[in-house]
Amino acid sequence: MINKTLFAVSQDDSKPIYTGSLFEINGNSLRITALDGFRVSMRCDEGLTERDDLDLRFIMPGKAQSDLLRLISDSDRPISVNMARKHIIFTFDNVYFITRLLDGEFLDYKKKIPPQRTVEARINTARFIDSIERAALIIDERIKSSIKLSFADSNLNISVATMLGKFKDEFSYEESVDGKLDIGFNHKILLEALRAINEEYVTVTLSHNLGPMIITPDTKSEGNPERFLYMILPVQLNNG
Repeated sequence: MINKTLFAVSQDDSKPIYTGSLFEINGNSLRITALDGFRVSMRCDEGLTERDDLDLRFIMPGKAQSDLLRLISDSDRPISVNMARKHIIFTFDNVYFITRLLDGEFLDYKKKIPPQRTVEARINTARFIDSIERAALIIDERIKSSIKLSFADSNLNISVATMLGKFKDEFSYEESVDGKLDIGFNHKILLEALRAINEEYVTVTLSHNLGPMIITPDTKSEGNPERFLYMILPVQLNNG
């Protein structure tokens, strides 16, 4: 869960609260949320604690999460977690890992999700990733070039034009809300979210060309429908 959210932790120290992730434990479920002003990543899972009477919120620094991931072994053995007012302690394999917690008010991302839906599409994740990766081959990292996504008539057209060339690809999707929309995104931010999902299909929802892309589980899949959410803000289109 940390691996699939940590990339969205802010690197901007001017807002230190967002240099960490919000951990919310309710009953035996855990929700982790990270955001950096350009995107939100959220993961939720159940059955992760041995107690079902917990109701906790804390914000753990991103650097501490990275350090913790390097220390823990890839096993199913439980980790003991103890909290104080300003610190949290992880105990495992005769190791005590202690880190301070961040103090402040974390943004409620749910209030930023637009209520209206112009496009709601069921998209094959691997096909989406493949198209964006091929578009990225002609994007010069020194020049910010947005990729253009055009949704219309159950077809997604992905295009980009740079000094290195032009790219265009098109594939179909299943629609729940069939609308037309042209919108631009930073390809790296979009790829980071899609690569963290590891599910065959996702639901992509858009409201307008200045509104965020919301990526959630496939509506036809089993499991918790709120197990993940990725929200990505658009960028200005600068190519045809």
